[in-house]
Amino acid sequence: MARITFTSGPLSGKEFDLGPETTIGRSSKCTVSIPGEGISRTHAKIEKRLDSYVVMDMGSAVGIFVNGSRIGEHQLEDGDEVRLSDDISFRFETADDLVFHDEAQIAGGRTEPFGRSTIMRPIEEDDDSAFVTGSPAATEELATARRHIEALYQTARAVSSILDMEPLLVKIVEITMHVFGAERGFLMLHGRRKGKLEPRAICTRGAGEARIKISNVILGAVTENRIAICSPDTSTDPRFRESRTVKEEGVTSIMCTPLVTGKHSVGFLYLDTRDEHSRFTADDLDLLVALGQQAAVAISNAQKFTRSERRRRALSRRFESERKIIGASKEVQDVHLETSKLAPTDLNILVTGETGTGKELVAVALHEKSPRRLGPFVAINCAAMPENLLENELFGHEPGAFTDATSRKEGCFEAAAGGTLFLDEVGEMSLATQSKLLRVLEERSFRRLGGTEPVFVDVRVIAATNMNLEGLVREKRFREDLFFRLAAASIDVPPLRLREGDLPLLVDHFMKASAAEMGKTVKGITEAALGIFSDYDWPGNIRELKNVVEGAVVLLEGETLDVADLPPHFRERRFKTQVRGALDSARSLPEVLAETERICIIKALETSGGKKVEAAKLLGLSRPTLDKKLKEFDINVTDFRGAKQEDD
Repeated sequence: MARITFTSGPLSGKEFDLGPETTIGRSSKCTVSIPGEGISRTHAKIEKRLDSYVVMDMGSAVGIFVNGSRIGEHQLEDGDEVRLSDDISFRFETADDLVFHDEAQIAGGRTEPFGRSTIMRPIEEDDDSAFVTGSPAATEELATARRHIEALYQTARAVSSILDMEPLLVKIVEITMHVFGAERGFLMLHGRRKGKLEPRAICTRGAGEARIKISNVILGAVTENRIAICSPDTSTDPRFRESRTVKEEGVTSIMCTPLVTGKHSVGFLYLDTRDEHSRFTADDLDLLVALGQQAAVAISNAQKFTRSERRRRALSRRFESERKIIGASKEVQDVHLETSKLAPTDLNILVTGETGTGKELVAVALHEKSPRRLGPFVAINCAAMPENLLENELFGHEPGAFTDATSRKEGCFEAAAGGTLFLDEVGEMSLATQSKLLRVLEERSFRRLGGTEPVFVDVRVIAATNMNLEGLVREKRFREDLFFRLAAASIDVPPLRLREGDLPLLVDHFMKASAAEMGKTVKGITEAALGIFSDYDWPGNIRELKNVVEGAVVLLEGETLDVADLPPHFRERRFKTQVRGALDSARSLPEVLAETERICIIKALETSGGKKVEAAKLLGLSRPTLDKKLKEFDINVTDFRGAKQEDD
């Protein structure tokens, strides 16, 4: 089972169960019809394919974004956030997770004592009394015990290896129906909401609709009182004699047991028959109780497995999202296109770009899309260590190579064998190390420090730098032959300031990731705060943006990120950068003065929280003069309300 829950827009808070095909759009013919003009008539379709669900863009005008990335078609995972427009989004959820409840409150009337024709077994915690006998002959008792043991063994053998919830539940019903010769059976589990039972597996013998009605009498006994019941003959049972449900269904004999593990009720298992010649007995009930306890344990294990898998998938998605370039701008799409073209080749590639632009993410994408994707991806920062240590990290060493070398150590080249080695900040490498690197690229072999035998490796090298390597070559600080070896092909990663339209997507991604990590709820960002982000040049690019957003989420007290939540050091750095930019521009003196004046007024308003009297005092202006300047520069004071900066 799967569902979508809208998290924003006209249908916010509403849930929709997914069928084989679910269409979403503003058309009344769509399965999920959303009023308004924000989305296309048929915007998206969710289609079930085997055991998974796939969301598809049906040619919408604004596109579909899953976890911040635009998609054409995407296989959904539990917890995926899907955005249809700026203000309409939903979350995809599977319904395999179980919630334990000590007592299930189910509508069904009052439970009264059963008649003599009803056999009841209370289910105690860790109940070992699976075999209850009256006074049959010893041989009959032994035969019953053998039958019980065989059934328990076969059940344990069948369900112990199944960890997928739906196949497990169906198997439990099928086995118990076979053991007792039941005509129909179904299993219900407690849902996400307390008190709600959900049918999860229904089986019937022969053709017919897989739908079973159950008497409220049974529901009350099994769910509220945790009593396993057996009615060998419903026609003589005073409680079922007048039951409309039993009469309509033509049921002649019934058994039902709660599924209990420890102190918790998982749900219940129900069996019945409409064959007058087939009756359930007290021995059958004892065995069903024991099988139910086995089933409850198996369901509990499957639930734990499901939860672990969800956590693993969530961590995997988070890891993947942190290792991919997010954005829909033309500049980013060009990078994706170049990556897709070069990844299948075995060329060494040079990735260039300013600091913090995500050069390593491009290297990861090249590796993941290449034939080497099953091999290791090893990254090393060439600027983070001195020359002798860098050589040791790259090539490894033999015992006795230096004082502390007591054993052999493999270097990054060996660790990356069959995969990709990423050399970050390669422009910082010394000329001596450059010579050794060139030799490896040419001969595909090297010697460990202190070694005499060559070590042959099959490695693809991807290098990155924020420096102008061609300029370094002209200055004799970087080997020309190595440059040509590394730059068989190159990809330039654009700075954030040139990626038009990507900033809101990145802010949203980092906000949600930080909020999830800190256990906070963040619904969005105000236009004023986003405007401050947009006016900034971001010299540190994506890395700087990520750090600022994380700092803002730490300071956030509400659910919407505003100007007041922006870290003070960022506001100060932004102010200085803007002033420096105005002074460094090639504009006339009056234009530079006007721009500097505008920046100072905005700074004062941010500091005063939009209070004009306080801002005028900080600027050394009269209130009327400030009003005149605000009108001149078209500055709206309300954008700064609540943005007062606290003193450190």
